[in-house]
Amino acid sequence: SITVGKTSLVEVLSGMPFSEKKLTTIGVDFIFQNATFNGKKYTFKIYDTAGQERYQSIGDAQLKISDGFLLIFSVDKKVTMERVNKWIESIEKNVNLKEKVLILVGNKIDIENREVSKEEGFNFAKKRNLKYFETSAKTQAGVKEVFQEMYKDIYELANKTTSNKQAEESNKKFEIKGEDVKTNKRKLCYF
Repeated sequence: SITVGKTSLVEVLSGMPFSEKKLTTIGVDFIFQNATFNGKKYTFKIYDTAGQERYQSIGDAQLKISDGFLLIFSVDKKVTMERVNKWIESIEKNVNLKEKVLILVGNKIDIENREVSKEEGFNFAKKRNLKYFETSAKTQAGVKEVFQEMYKDIYELANKTTSNKQAEESNKKFEIKGEDVKTNKRKLCYF
């Protein structure tokens, strides 16, 4: 099976050291991460889902409850970028894309023999209206940045969506309550 480094990215984000040898994720695993916006703390639950087709139904189950998606491919294996289209199609079938955040991530940029150039990654993302980041779990390049961008985009989308709904109802300004883990727990589905 071809791995793209999803689990390594999550582990590096959570402070674990990078390891070359990883077992393939079976099912779903998750971690919690905190982020602060406007002086208020929010908790994000990050799912690390199995990428193999036989686990697709598990990923599908996470789609509706997740606020954002990191669509990850390995820059040294072009076939993994092509598989992203299947994930996008699956997401489109299950949710309204206007209510979700999607970011394309080219991982393993530390590898010399790339099959996908940075320009190809940007073009692929541009055609699908996605932001594009490149990362390396091994060197930690771009890891914190892509997650911070995801958190920020989810926060802004939640504010915008709720503000629009509340404005329609009462013209009152919306603000997510800080420090309340139950109301501020945002979910991030991670492919």
